[in-house]
Amino acid sequence: MGRTARVIVGPGRPYDLILICLLVAAAVLLATYDVQGPLGWVLGFVAIFFAPGYALVSLLLPGQKTILSQSYMVRREERLMDITMLERIALAFGLSAALMALGGTIMTRGIIDLDSLVVGLETAAFTYIFSALAIYRRSRLPSGDQFVLAMRPRNGRRAFTQAERAVSAVLIAALAVLAAVTVTGLTVPPAAYPFSEFSISGADGNMEHLPSVLTEEQEGRILVSVTSHLAEEGSFILVLSLERNVSTTASFDPSRTVTVLPGQARSATFSLADGESWERTISFIIPEAGERTLYLRLDDGQEVKELWLPLTIT
Repeated sequence: MGRTARVIVGPGRPYDLILICLLVAAAVLLATYDVQGPLGWVLGFVAIFFAPGYALVSLLLPGQKTILSQSYMVRREERLMDITMLERIALAFGLSAALMALGGTIMTRGIIDLDSLVVGLETAAFTYIFSALAIYRRSRLPSGDQFVLAMRPRNGRRAFTQAERAVSAVLIAALAVLAAVTVTGLTVPPAAYPFSEFSISGADGNMEHLPSVLTEEQEGRILVSVTSHLAEEGSFILVLSLERNVSTTASFDPSRTVTVLPGQARSATFSLADGESWERTISFIIPEAGERTLYLRLDDGQEVKELWLPLTIT
């Protein structure tokens, strides 16, 4: 009979646990320094969704077999069950998801705000504590009972059954496709969505200095700012009115005082290239007393944005 090649992961050589601890440390360092890219994504996925669960599985199942059931009668009997590597991996993913979800839920209940560093430290804490306890439990087992990674068939038997090999092949293929799609999708810059920025403030640029009470002959002054992100030069229409929907419109010069009357809108047109800004201080008069609302609408050719300013005219 040929010799059986086995790697025993015991008290002196916990290679699997050392490896996942190193992976978690690398993932935490990459997250701390905000390193982006496929390497950081893969290490982050393994650190969060595999490492803590694998360490916990190693703690709960430190040996080759586990007790399926046992009796406590005068004649004590035990039924043992082999734990395959595939089963350990499946349990690792499930337990990792449960651990991280539970830890995140507890911490967000007023304890601490979650960010990449906090998640990394949470992952490292689970992984290192469970790994240390798993190594201790393995050291308490006889050498032949410790968890073993079978590299070749033992005693003429196959290391993996046909079903396990089929499931492993499907998982490997799925992970390869997922990795390819993820890397391709995340490395492609997102398509730019054309938009424009539209805001008003007091004449000095302070929002708190917007006019609120004016007399019938008093000028109100506001600073109107527009920035284009349309990816090309576009035409903009700024409309001032005292109602939302007004059919009659007359043009006005933003550099001069404009009179705004009920039932009549005033409009100004200007053009901007992508990235350019238009900023004007507009002076207006509303010659009729009462509670009024000055509506400002901006049509950039893509959408119509609306701002409004409540005013009391005395």
